[in-house]
Amino acid sequence: MSDFYTVEVLDVAGPEVELRVTIIHPDIRQVRTSATFAFSLLVDPLRERPWCDEAGVQGSPLAARVGADRRPDDDDVTRLACGFVRAVTMTSQHLHPPPCAWDEPERWRAFWEGEERPAVNLRLRASHPAWLAHLRVGMRWQSAAYSTGEGEPWPEPGLLPANTTEAEPA
Repeated sequence: MSDFYTVEVLDVAGPEVELRVTIIHPDIRQVRTSATFAFSLLVDPLRERPWCDEAGVQGSPLAARVGADRRPDDDDVTRLACGFVRAVTMTSQHLHPPPCAWDEPERWRAFWEGEERPAVNLRLRASHPAWLAHLRVGMRWQSAAYSTGEGEPWPEPGLLPANTTEAEPA
């Protein structure tokens, strides 16, 4: 499968992470703000080298809960996303969506042959800070994440890491 995005961690504070998501594939028109897309971005480093080899990633609460040995399938992502991701906000955009469309092939080709790429900053709010413990400022990876919709409502009031009894952050 082709990669669609480059993702970079800009900030991690409590239950929030700011990601820079840059479109690198010309078939992608825009970055989604769904919980399923955000959840897919969060699990990427569990399997993406070199990050997946680090103890802090493999030993993270997200790896323990989701599993680091396989990528969640579409049904898993749809079922689990809202348990891990509370909100997704686009905080800034650059050339997003791209300034021309597929039905303008000459402009489209010229745009993608250039150096600039469409990008957005996404602020993700997790249901618990532990779900972001594997992320560090400066981490960068390629992603083939996509949205499977808004996700299913989560029946639990707050999905907590194993052996955690503290209440969900406000």
